[in-house]
Amino acid sequence: MKALVCEKYGPPESLVIRDLPDPVPGAGEVLVDVKAAGISFPDVLLIAGTYQVKVPPPFVPGNEAAGIVESVGEGVTRIKPGDKVIITPQAGGFAEKCVVSEKLCLPLPDGLSYEQGAGFTITYATSYHALRQSTEWCSR
Repeated sequence: MKALVCEKYGPPESLVIRDLPDPVPGAGEVLVDVKAAGISFPDVLLIAGTYQVKVPPPFVPGNEAAGIVESVGEGVTRIKPGDKVIITPQAGGFAEKCVVSEKLCLPLPDGLSYEQGAGFTITYATSYHALRQSTEWCSR
């Protein structure tokens, strides 16, 4: 599979495309065929090594994505192959396939595209929170 890899901390321009082995889901995990991935400020901080959580290089960034479940690991009961999902891995979304805990999968709502789903959990939710918070401050 193709993946965008952070081989060392730095700017987005330092990321490289690599061929990596397909990941395999373990117990409690889901393998997702990624159709779209969102990009947000935490991704930029993560690849720069300045985010509060440090993922040691090399790693595949991408903390929100959407796609189709390809397979599931042992013990997964809520998600099944063929399901359309939104995922929030801490990293791994900037690849053709991503393994994520079943707990970090949400069903992709009907009517929402993969692109919309890929920006929903972090980008949209953060923007919505900021809008609501600023509206509350302005109405005081």
